Amino acid sequence: MKKRIILVMLIFAFIASQIQIFAQGKSHRVTVTGTVKTTMEESVDDAFLFVDGLQTNIKTNRKGNYKIKITRETNTISVYSDSRGSEEINYTGQDRIDFVLSGSFNAKISMEQKTKELVNVGYGKVEREKVTTSVGSVNEDRIRKQQFSNIFS
Repeated sequence: MKKRIILVMLIFAFIASQIQIFAQGKSHRVTVTGTVKTTMEESVDDAFLFVDGLQTNIKTNRKGNYKIKITRETNTISVYSDSRGSEEINYTGQDRIDFVLSGSFNAKISMEQKTKELVNVGYGKVEREKVTTSVGSVNEDRIRKQQFSNIFS
């Protein structure tokens, strides 16, 4: 009986410690919001956000607003627009960061080059991610090394 009580207490203590560890891991993330505008107060849409120089999947909306979750250990937040430039701001715990792009590209960022793979679907070419039907592929080397027999022999 005592062994069961001790076992139940140990299991309860283990579960409680795991819940505390899980809650601590969640508390290290912070939500930062803000806007991206030009020096003429125009909203910048589809600008990419970078955290510590690395690209994220976050973009600004049509009004230039963004919302991103980062860790408290983040040093810099940057924004990049093809036509409006880039800007970098040191992160010191702010909940809101507004960017003003002046047309110069002065942020230290690393753009990930993504090549779009096109698929010939018979009536045109479509990006592989946007294909809605099953697609087969044939290796180019296999086509070149194909052997044909003589149909007249």
